Amino acid sequence: GESNRAQLARTFKRPTTWGNYCSEFSPTSCSDDRDEYDGVATRRPADKAESAKYYSEGAFRGYFRYTEKNNCTEFPRTCTGHFVDPICEWSGYTQGQIYWNDIALDSDGTVPPYGSYTWSEMIQIWTAANETQEDLIMYWWRPDWVPHVFRGGPGEFVPVTLAEPSEDCTLARIDTEAKCSINATVRRGASEGACDYEPFVLKKVMASSLRRSSRDVPEVDRSPAYELIRAFRMTDLVI
Repeated sequence: GESNRAQLARTFKRPTTWGNYCSEFSPTSCSDDRDEYDGVATRRPADKAESAKYYSEGAFRGYFRYTEKNNCTEFPRTCTGHFVDPICEWSGYTQGQIYWNDIALDSDGTVPPYGSYTWSEMIQIWTAANETQEDLIMYWWRPDWVPHVFRGGPGEFVPVTLAEPSEDCTLARIDTEAKCSINATVRRGASEGACDYEPFVLKKVMASSLRRSSRDVPEVDRSPAYELIRAFRMTDLVI
């Protein structure tokens, strides 16, 4: 809510690309002279691809900064902290969750339609935050190898929980086309779909021999067990 807006803006700075840091913020313009090392970058990026990176091991530690978006003195009603939002094709619903839960966060990536980040950029930003000990909040999932890499250290992933997921909430989720709309209102969806994510743990496994053994029996004598198991459905929320 509004009471937490300033705290979020103070806590979560914006990540800066290597090229942007060298051209605008480095006191030495990222000189490769060891005597002029600025503590962030050992050299300038070699090409356009490096310039767009948020982290490069041994060359660019990463850099986080406040921008006008974090300035709650000048913009008390619209200031935000930074959220590392994934591309709209992913399975998240962050745009609606942030808006309907009144969380003062905003993403500043370069991927349209809402300034999101690619998978590799998200990994770079998290690594940079771990290297520089900056606070960071972003979308991710479990199980995955990335949280495992940072487990036990200062960059360990800590989950943020929202309202308990329900069947009504999951049914109110919008589809990918809506999530990728240029219209912010469409991307947010309905408030009913702003709950937390349901766990995806259920798998139904059947041996192929079950089908064969069932079909080998004359239909008049065949057990309905195979068709019953094949048709059985249960959502994760039922558990």
